Amino acid sequence: MLFTKRYIIDGVQEFTKTFIKCLFIDIEILATELPDTAKANYPISCVTIYNNFTREYRTWFLAEYGIANEQQMLDDLVDYIKIESPDLLVAWNIDFDWQYMYNRIR
Repeated sequence: MLFTKRYIIDGVQEFTKTFIKCLFIDIEILATELPDTAKANYPISCVTIYNNFTREYRTWFLAEYGIANEQQMLDDLVDYIKIESPDLLVAWNIDFDWQYMYNRIR
């Protein structure tokens, strides 16, 4: 018998329902073409996050920071994610969005 099954049988008295904190992320990019995520040449113009615990949307607009302050906008986004400490990050096109954000931040 697998250790995990044995542990559950012998060690877990009760299962309690828990809620998973998810942040749903979507980004928009100032580009006239579909950008290459590895190059990430175009600035991210907007990031929106939905928090399923607070049921609120939070949006960071590049226009509010100024085009030269994209890095500050992304730093504020990362700070928000750290503070919220989600169990799960979800996006419609997570492979594209996450790789693009990563390459813009680094």
